[in-house]
Amino acid sequence: MAADLSRIESFDTSGMPRRPTNFLEQQILDLIASHHRGDLADAARIQGKLGRYYAEKGDEERSRSAFLLGAAAKDALENGNKETSQMPPQESTEITPKEEARMSGERTSAASRFSGKYFGYEGRMLHTWEFDEDGTFLHTCITSGAGTNTRASERGRFRLADSTLELKMSSAASGFTTPGVGGNRTNLGGNHEVSSETRKLDIQFLSGEKAIILGGVKLKPKSW
Repeated sequence: MAADLSRIESFDTSGMPRRPTNFLEQQILDLIASHHRGDLADAARIQGKLGRYYAEKGDEERSRSAFLLGAAAKDALENGNKETSQMPPQESTEITPKEEARMSGERTSAASRFSGKYFGYEGRMLHTWEFDEDGTFLHTCITSGAGTNTRASERGRFRLADSTLELKMSSAASGFTTPGVGGNRTNLGGNHEVSSETRKLDIQFLSGEKAIILGGVKLKPKSW
């Protein structure tokens, strides 16, 4: 029986808390909120994150389901977005040497194929960057203080040319939480919009540190 493509873009968050309790949970929800129907590469990415999230929690059933849907999304892409004839085997949760190198910020090939995951602080603001091998990126900024938390994220495509990283935005989202009057409730707010902005940032690779300086902010490899 052919795999239903609509299931590939159905993201199971039933095993997650109603409100995010950590950065990874918030990141997954942000990715789902900004997902565009029909973007199977993005769907595969989200299903992969859900699979790893549930695997770390010991939820084998949800983890296996997410990995299978992620693999089905990749298979559909390879077959021209057609329905797949069968669900692919479960994606392995083990980190391969190549994946470990990518997560630590090492370039696995030429500079034009730069990829990696990084984090760094600019004052009280936490920046996280994820550069995927398919040329897409996710940038998140988080600021906390006096009970108020703000979060902004942007995603799109990137291209590395010498010491310049060109970012072409596709969407942006923001949100905040702040205590209500008397501290008995929490006020929530947010916004999501399509973006076509193009931005260029200077990038410097620090030899021996596996770190980079992007737009004047020092970023270190991250594994979450």
